[in-house]
Amino acid sequence: MKTFKTLGLAILFASTASIAMAQGMDHSNMDGMSMDGMSMDADANESSDLPEICLENSDHMAGMSMDMDMGAMMEGMSEGHQAMMADMGAMHNDMMAAMMAEDFDVAFICGMIPHHQGALAMANAALEYAEDEWVKEIAQEIVDAQEREISEMLEWLEAR
Repeated sequence: MKTFKTLGLAILFASTASIAMAQGMDHSNMDGMSMDGMSMDADANESSDLPEICLENSDHMAGMSMDMDMGAMMEGMSEGHQAMMADMGAMHNDMMAAMMAEDFDVAFICGMIPHHQGALAMANAALEYAEDEWVKEIAQEIVDAQEREISEMLEWLEAR
């Protein structure tokens, strides 16, 4: 039962993130969108840079898919927008796999690592493409905070 609750929360979290992302998108060119890129198969874990403890129960996600055809979605987006979106599929895969850890505390921390990595990718894109100096300043603050927090989370996991 605990596994099903965890699985349900992972799906809810990932779906909420996808909905939030979709709300900000231009929906005029969404024909032919597929959910193929984020399938959770055994190969997805091999490409993850998460600690092994984060992936120990990720086989519960095998066969699940919620990814969109990122190429089609990014068509027509600016280079900066594409840079922000480029790592989103991998981030969602890693978050979903990581949140399957049996221990809730470990699952939470493991899920937060790719979440923070996604924030880093977006902030780095902002540092490269943003025109507004305030946006660049807040992006740098995000980079500094997320890198520190990722390091702290990895240290915590290593101590487990």
